[in-house]
Amino acid sequence: MKTIETSALVSENGKLELYLPDISPGRYNIVMVIDKTPLMESVHKPGLKYKDLNWDNWPLNSTFRREDLYNDEGR
Repeated sequence: MKTIETSALVSENGKLELYLPDISPGRYNIVMVIDKTPLMESVHKPGLKYKDLNWDNWPLNSTFRREDLYNDEGR
């Protein structure tokens, strides 16, 4: 059994088309659960723009393990 969660567009005539690239051809029993509230049309927002930082000052053998950061009392 395989669970696939996706969104779909139903046409005016009630047709639904799915693309399932990793399912072998054949006849399957399918259970669909449909939320009666249609999804809102998403407004594409541009992603956040981050400035790349160059961290050349750290030694190559630096580690940030808990044991390296804290003493035996955990502070």
